[in-house]
Amino acid sequence: MALLLLASCAQLLLQASVVHDISMVEAMGAPAGSILVDTEWGRLWLWRVGLLSVMAVLLGLAYAVREEGPAPVDSIRSLRPTLWTLVVAAGAGILLTLSLVSHGAATTEVRSAAIFSDYLHLLAAALWVGGLFRLVMGFPLALSAGSAAGPRVAMGAMVPRFSTVAFLSVGTLVITGMFGTWAQVTVAQAVATPYGWSLVAKLGLVLPLLGLGAVNLLWIRPRLTSDGGARWFRMLVAGEALLALLVLLSVGMLTSLEPARQVASREGIGQANILSFQDTTEGTDISLEIQPGRVGPNSYLVSLKDRLGNPIPNATDVSLRLSYLDADLGEVAASSTAQGDGTYLLEEGLLNIAGPWQVELVVLRPDAFDARTAFRFEIGASISGSAGITPSAETGKLLWGIELALLGVLFLATGVPLGGWWTRRGAVIMGTGGISFMAALVLLFGSQSTGPGVGENLRNPFPPNPASLSTGKQVYAGNCLVCHGEAGRGDGPGALGLDPPPADLVVHVPLHPEQTLFGFIHDGIPGTGMEPLADRLSDEEIWHVINHIKTFE
Repeated sequence: MALLLLASCAQLLLQASVVHDISMVEAMGAPAGSILVDTEWGRLWLWRVGLLSVMAVLLGLAYAVREEGPAPVDSIRSLRPTLWTLVVAAGAGILLTLSLVSHGAATTEVRSAAIFSDYLHLLAAALWVGGLFRLVMGFPLALSAGSAAGPRVAMGAMVPRFSTVAFLSVGTLVITGMFGTWAQVTVAQAVATPYGWSLVAKLGLVLPLLGLGAVNLLWIRPRLTSDGGARWFRMLVAGEALLALLVLLSVGMLTSLEPARQVASREGIGQANILSFQDTTEGTDISLEIQPGRVGPNSYLVSLKDRLGNPIPNATDVSLRLSYLDADLGEVAASSTAQGDGTYLLEEGLLNIAGPWQVELVVLRPDAFDARTAFRFEIGASISGSAGITPSAETGKLLWGIELALLGVLFLATGVPLGGWWTRRGAVIMGTGGISFMAALVLLFGSQSTGPGVGENLRNPFPPNPASLSTGKQVYAGNCLVCHGEAGRGDGPGALGLDPPPADLVVHVPLHPEQTLFGFIHDGIPGTGMEPLADRLSDEEIWHVINHIKTFE
């Protein structure tokens, strides 16, 4: 505990020296005080030291009443289990303060999941590694037992309990470690960074550590009743403890390094310089290359070929329409310039914000039908920044749910051999697993039970590619054409006598965002002949219709 307090003080001085760009000696006093008062990091540091002080007091009380004593002490002795419970709670609180200032806490896209995973990772590591050192330090006490069988009896009592804790801890470390690795590395190419190589080194230490643990569990533990088995067990546990210490040192290195994804983003590692797409519609093979595929000006090179693979140099217009998908920022439409040999170039097409984008292409030819298609893509920040590679919130939610499900399976499977629901220990472990598994189901499927309501910021889940446009055209013909007409001008045969007349879709569709159009079709428009179609069309069909009517011109 004294070592933790000294390390915390040194960390405070280091943080102050980095923030104020001064030496650690100069950081003593007002600079360190400003960190404690003015920053979230400093407030969590105060909580950590406060919990450490509480733990020291509780430990002192617990050890003070462990021996026989006068009546007042006897009355306090019954509180020892409560004192030890509070000690454990204080230790768990200290670990939480570390998770709240970890790399996970700075991963804003998946912050809750990253903090949760990091905290479980720390708890599991504390139980496993702390248990290893407790076993190592417990051997001398076991050897001091009065009879020759004393050491074996003592170890026989400790090892089975620790094996269960170690198995659950290791499983938790593996599961939460996978999520943490994804959150901080994100792309495989980012392994080629200092953080990535340090992570590889950590795994290189963990694998033999797991191997020693497996040998102890599967081969040595059944032989503890023999002198040779006990001796081998002591040696291997000592080896585990040494490797665990090295793993802790590697973790300290990791926490001091910038996450791999940020370094990779800044250095352009793992980021494509060209986004490529291809589609075929109306006998026209369309290829599109976007370069560099990041925030800022981009060039768009369109290549056209016919069914025989010959270039199409005679397109009268090849236009592109860019739109951002996560907000209604309007659309940017422009025509490309023919370059010869069936290629058409649009330069300086601006993508002004990171996130999901859509590009629609319309190819007009004098000797063939118009060809339309669309592509969707994600772009990151400029290569000069560190936020170009970020974990996806949607992927993070999915992985968090999978993580909880795996933890649930781990605990449920561990509890069954321990007596399941019929024993106290088995019931506690299985109950924990059940709660985790239920939380996974809620996370994975709860949000899908109710879709977003009409009028919210809906995004059309279907790009206006040939398949969507074909479906939308069919649905429009069966439900909309009778009033709005084939070209959307509001001149269909059913328009006669309607007051007000059906809207001219060529005029009105460009005036409304897609979610508003969805609402018009889904709920109808009061006071007009536009009735709700929610009972006749699915949400998917409505979206396809929207893609179709947006082609009217």
